[in-house]
This record gives sequence, structure tokens and C-alpha cells, in this order.
Amino acid sequence: MSHHQDFTIQALSENALVLYFGNLIREDIINRISNLNYSLKTAPFDGFIESVPAYVSLTVYYDPEAVLKSDQLKGDYAFEKVQNYLSDLHLAPLPQTTRKELLIPVCYGDEYGPDLADVAKHAGVTEEEVIKQHSNADYLVYMLGFMPGFPYLGGLPDALSMPRKNVPRAVVPAGSVGIAGKQTGIYPLNSPGGWQIIGRTPVILFDAAQSEPAVFLPGSRVKFSPITRADFKMLTN
Repeated sequence: MSHHQDFTIQALSENALVLYFGNLIREDIINRISNLNYSLKTAPFDGFIESVPAYVSLTVYYDPEAVLKSDQLKGDYAFEKVQNYLSDLHLAPLPQTTRKELLIPVCYGDEYGPDLADVAKHAGVTEEEVIKQHSNADYLVYMLGFMPGFPYLGGLPDALSMPRKNVPRAVVPAGSVGIAGKQTGIYPLNSPGGWQIIGRTPVILFDAAQSEPAVFLPGSRVKFSPITRADFKMLTN
């Protein structure tokens, strides 16, 4: 294990290492990881395969053979070469598309949000108040995970925090907006899931045919905008 700058580097396997940024989920840490992840993909080293950001870490995968053969990287063995590169990596500014706030339309309740009443009961407020609090909050994409393009969003009002369902649903429709613990998230694809579903967005969140398949990136800002059922149907046609 090695310490560099504001992160700790630890070997994960013969072809991967992990950069740890402490153990607290904070906005400045999320932004730091997003910046380093973007910089690494903008200026990849010889043998770089991919990098995967998480709440407080960034995992970097590489080809050890290509790393060892590289004259670009300094060191005696693969881990040391990659470690040295990451420690000296110049941080590129994040593109404006990452920093821009995304406004996501959501139809709350009824068939689109079957758990809205349960969330309201758990919070001790009306369904209208749940919608108001959920849509008034400012959210930050902590990370993508669980499935392609699924955003874990921080910023949920404390009053709306609620555990996952005891029995997960066999199918949660794509676009479903849910609550689990102190986070909210959106299912990009049809999937089993145990989050408390309070609404649905007509926005397509993941399209593998696009050069950037996921709508969200770690570090993105998000707000929700309530829409009617008529709006939802119009936007899906």
C-alpha cells in the first residue's frame, strides 16, 4: 500500500489497483474522483484498460504486459509504473456537460409510483409533501452502479429516507425513480429491484448505441421536475 497526495493506492490484483480517498462520502471527494477519472480517460497510459469510480474510490484496470513494455511509464514492475503515473497525472478540467445540472421530468404516484403512499406514511407527511420535498432537493450523482447507467444520487431530504422493500419486485420498469436509505436513484432498464418506487421518468437513461450511452456521470447535478400523466404519455410518444 502506498500514500500519494490525497489518496491511498492499494493493489487489487495483478492487473488492477484501487485509489482510496478516505471513508467519508462527501461532495468534494466525489468531485475529486470524477476529475481524476476524467483525466485518466483523457490521457490514458500505455496498457490502460478502464477506470471505475465509486463513492470513495477509483479502481484502475490495466494490462501488466503492456505496462511493463512501456517506455512512457517509470518503475521496475507494473504496479509501481501505474502508481507513479497516477501520482504525477495532470488533472484535466471536467467538461461543462459534466457540471451542467440535469432536469429530469418525473410523473409521481399512481401506477408510476406504487410506493409513494408508503413513503408518505413512513415520513408522516402527505403524498403531495413527498413530491414537493423530493423535487425541490438538489442532487449529486455519487456513482453509477448496479446496472449500466443507474445513478446513485445524494441529497435526499432526511425526512424521506426509507429502507428498501422487504421483498424486492421481480420487475421494476425502466425510468422508475426510487428511494433506498438516504439516496434516490433511477432504474435505466427493466430490472428486479427493492427500492421504494415513487415515480417514473420518460427520459431514456441508457442507450448502448450512443457514444456516451449513460445520461448521468459521477459528479453530475440533478433536479426532478413533476409532470402529469398526460405529459408523461406525450413525452414517451
